[in-house]
Amino acid sequence: MRIAENRVFGEILVGDVAEIVRICTEDDFYVFATASGNHNPLHLARHDGDGDGTVEAVAPAMWVASLVSAVIGNILPGAGALYRAQSLRFLARAHAGDALVARVRVTEKRPPDGLVMATEVVRKSDGATILSGEAEVQAPARKMRFDDLEIPGLLIERHRHFDAIIARAEPLPPLPTAVVAPEEPNSLGGALLGARHTIIAPILVGDGAKIAAAARAIGCSLDGIEIIEAADHRAASHLAVDLVAEGRAAALMKGHLHTDVLLKAALRKENGLRAGRRFTHVFVMDVPGVAHPLLVTDAAINISPDLRTKMDIVQNAIDLARSIGIDEPKVGVLSAVETVNPDIPSSLDAALLSKMAERGQITGG
Repeated sequence: MRIAENRVFGEILVGDVAEIVRICTEDDFYVFATASGNHNPLHLARHDGDGDGTVEAVAPAMWVASLVSAVIGNILPGAGALYRAQSLRFLARAHAGDALVARVRVTEKRPPDGLVMATEVVRKSDGATILSGEAEVQAPARKMRFDDLEIPGLLIERHRHFDAIIARAEPLPPLPTAVVAPEEPNSLGGALLGARHTIIAPILVGDGAKIAAAARAIGCSLDGIEIIEAADHRAASHLAVDLVAEGRAAALMKGHLHTDVLLKAALRKENGLRAGRRFTHVFVMDVPGVAHPLLVTDAAINISPDLRTKMDIVQNAIDLARSIGIDEPKVGVLSAVETVNPDIPSSLDAALLSKMAERGQITGG
């Protein structure tokens, strides 16, 4: 919040009141944990800190108390104020999502610069008192005003969007997935992690000795997981595509091999995976500070797409976005300029794609 003009001792009267309203968020509690070193899991989202089977995200008591200091430092008395003492009594608990009102009231003046203030934090929804106490404050010695303080922004690097996608997928039956050449720790580890979350049921296709060595490197067991031996990456790719074509697998997962080797098998004319649309690639990204997943397409397969290919690229991306919970995705077709320019073909394609969406030739976004 912006710091207004402060108030020196002589301007303050007994009975003066100031307050702020703040909504608790899970991110606030992660920032507090990082800054304070208090990593009590009771305060952190996704953790059951007291073992009762419920994830609490209880507001840390001293974070709640810090809201009082925000009123004192920003409003009454404001810039230049310093604490001398603060008593605190915690009467209830706040949780992520609660709107809290932090309030101070001047109860006594002690010349030459001392103030005594009643302090409280209440929950806005029901008026419950979360905190009460008393502050002794040194009023600022001179008038000051700060219209614009530069405070660096903070981003909490949690994967909230990916977590939400996993939460949607976990209750569903695991998808039989042919994992091609998971022959080093990262690619194998990703497949096994998907299996632990019951998202996929992996079928590992590749060099069995290398797969076993990768499992030993990450300390994981391959018990109960089918492994299909393949002489090389080309053979592994074709065997994996065969599994999908035969219905034994429902998806392909790329392991430690070149993309073009896998695509050649997937795009083969007989028993390939062509589905009537252009093959496209979509990055799904969980960007800190962005309120939704961000999808970028096509950055890996179609180098110089024509208009029909771009139509498939857009439709595929919309379908994928809807499948991960974005009900009405917004599509931005990027060009070098923001307006239609006949000399820049990509801007003409962007205009045509927009018109095609208006006419129902591209749907869902």
